[in-house]
Amino acid sequence: MFFNSDITIYNKIYDEDKGYDIYQKTVIKGVHFEDSKGANVIKSGLENADRASIYVPFKADMSRQYISPIEFKKLDDKSKYFTFEKGDRLIKGDIDFEPTTEKSIDENFDAFTITSVDIFDFGSENMRHFELGAR
Repeated sequence: MFFNSDITIYNKIYDEDKGYDIYQKTVIKGVHFEDSKGANVIKSGLENADRASIYVPFKADMSRQYISPIEFKKLDDKSKYFTFEKGDRLIKGDIDFEPTTEKSIDENFDAFTITSVDIFDFGSENMRHFELGAR
């Protein structure tokens, strides 16, 4: 697999003390990022397709440890972990930005929303990866 980028993931976490969502940043180095504009034709007309496909090797350099979305939700202290979950945001590149709102992410970057997460955990260790769809 050809690695052409880094990505920054922003996991949305509801902060009960503050009473609103906060965004926890995780940088992942060494991913394959494909960005394209496209559309799928369906019976009722046009529907936007995923704009980006991101391939994240299990061996990628991650600033936090990956755990499943179910495990992530159960944790009280999420500071050492991250997850890939539909609706979370990502930006191409190693971004040094701590957003205060989702709007602040969109105002400052060409951000993507994760729409699908597939786990390919078979084959040799070099072949195992996550495949993210985003728009």
